[in-house]
Amino acid sequence: MEIVLKEKTTEEDFELFKFRCSRWQKFFGLINFVISYRHKKIDDDAQCAYSDSGKWAVITLSTEVNEYEHSDHFIKELALHEICELLISNLASMARLRFNYEEVEVAEHEIVMRLVNVLLSLEDKIFEDEDNRTNLIIQSVLDEEHKEIFGASKEI
Repeated sequence: MEIVLKEKTTEEDFELFKFRCSRWQKFFGLINFVISYRHKKIDDDAQCAYSDSGKWAVITLSTEVNEYEHSDHFIKELALHEICELLISNLASMARLRFNYEEVEVAEHEIVMRLVNVLLSLEDKIFEDEDNRTNLIIQSVLDEEHKEIFGASKEI
């Protein structure tokens, strides 16, 4: 029997997980799904339960993950993995009606892992413009707050 050491996930991990799920949800245009998030102990590190017909999903981050995997990168990977499952959920659901459940699940995870690996390698490029816009907005807000506090700056 293999002993797997577990490490607790924090509230900060959960916030990062939700943020990353939301970011990828928007990227893939999955805005028709209402997603609820949970942070509770489950057997897997994370999971996605969904209803294609109802367009809802519950995405859970476990309160305990494999100790050797626990990092921000791993949390980001888990979030993308769960959203990729949601992305192909309709196809997977239809396949399960016709084919062997276990075989469909293996094929589904092969696709998801390929998507995760490619998208994580391109993530900086994918969100570069969004991050730049966010930085500009933050800087603009800070500039306005500076003006309110200190008045208009004088050129030297």
